[in-house]
Amino acid sequence: MFKRHKSSTDMHRTQLPKGLTKAFQKTYQQVINTFVCSFALYGLILFSSCTPSTQATPDLYELLSQTPLLKGKGAYDASKTFTSGTQAYCVGAQNGTFPAMGWHLEGEMGGLWAHPIKLLDGFRAALLDGEDTLYLDRADAYHLSPLGQVFTYELDGRTVKRTQFIPDSTKGMAVQFSVDGPPAQMLLLPAPDLRPTWLGERTKMDDGPDSSFFEDGRCWGAIDQQSGWAVVLVSGESKQTANAKYHESG
Repeated sequence: MFKRHKSSTDMHRTQLPKGLTKAFQKTYQQVINTFVCSFALYGLILFSSCTPSTQATPDLYELLSQTPLLKGKGAYDASKTFTSGTQAYCVGAQNGTFPAMGWHLEGEMGGLWAHPIKLLDGFRAALLDGEDTLYLDRADAYHLSPLGQVFTYELDGRTVKRTQFIPDSTKGMAVQFSVDGPPAQMLLLPAPDLRPTWLGERTKMDDGPDSSFFEDGRCWGAIDQQSGWAVVLVSGESKQTANAKYHESG
């Protein structure tokens, strides 16, 4: 199912066992089936926040843990990491942030891409605990599997794992936040930047202003007003899912 994705990083990818492949596809499709939009989506990124022991769909972290997990070294937490599928990829840092990077499009080559269109500069997340906002800014640990990444945050008596995975043949990414500790509301802060790749203007890929929208309290999206490219974030479902809020990051 998985092929090597050509990039500057020589990352070996292994084939996922058939049973796990079906589980990933089922999880992803269940979330997709909950959202219907009247226009064609160029990119889709899914977020799920849940208590690991009670979710109705397979846990991404548990599934990735059945493949080899390589722990990153703290000295390299600012180094690049790469989540890839055959139709999309996400570039960020091993500390879980999305710093400016690249020189063909100066400072703009990180984030989530469904090439040749950039979808997001990146995203942030936070937990809302009463009047307190606990930001997941820099991960305390980073693990790499042949299929995805796991970022672990320790804050205020909670362990939060952010697991991300890109299914092949899909122009989007699945991201799951698993919270071990007192329940809290999840706040998602996407940073949309719908734009073409380097030299895209030579093929009349014109970049227009982006506008955002909400659907039914579970879906946030942004669309390029000139070219119609769009990105949508949909919160996943679980038996005890923390209510998700969306706030566009500046």
